Amino acid sequence: MKLQVRKEAINNYLNENNLSKSAFCKKCHMSMTTLNKILMGNVDCKVVTLYKIARTMGIGIADLLDDVDNV
Repeated sequence: MKLQVRKEAINNYLNENNLSKSAFCKKCHMSMTTLNKILMGNVDCKVVTLYKIARTMGIGIADLLDDVDNV
């Protein structure tokens, strides 16, 4: 089963914290290309990438995923 990242969670975080995608990527220590792929749903995220995003947002990895029932 392919896990889907909750793109709206990332977009809400960007809006609430008045961050550009570029600034968010710097905080996460990830490339803009990776973030864009995640937001377009074109990538299976590595756990380390999910961890970086979740840590930056102050949430758990499970909070970034649409469906964690079968993990």
